[in-house]
Amino acid sequence: MLVPVATLYPSISEISKFRKKPSNGELFLLEYFEKNLSDQHEVYFKPALNGDVIDLIVLKKGCGLALIVVRDWDLDDYELEDVGQWLEKSSNRVIVSPERQ
Repeated sequence: MLVPVATLYPSISEISKFRKKPSNGELFLLEYFEKNLSDQHEVYFKPALNGDVIDLIVLKKGCGLALIVVRDWDLDDYELEDVGQWLEKSSNRVIVSPERQ
């Protein structure tokens, strides 16, 4: 029995032809969403939104949308410095946490 799956724009096969390939995290989420969301979901990869390019947008008619920015960070490279601030160990640079971004 076939289970309806989410529609991706563009499709993964089209995305694989892009000059700039998706990151590992982006590709993981695309494949996950395609397999695990229902056919009521639409997933857009790298759409332009008011001049900004968002990694992923997930829409479900009558429900809402999610804007997703993917960070392929290795958490071992960072330390929690303060609430909302992380320390990048290699450069000793304080950065804003992904949650605050």
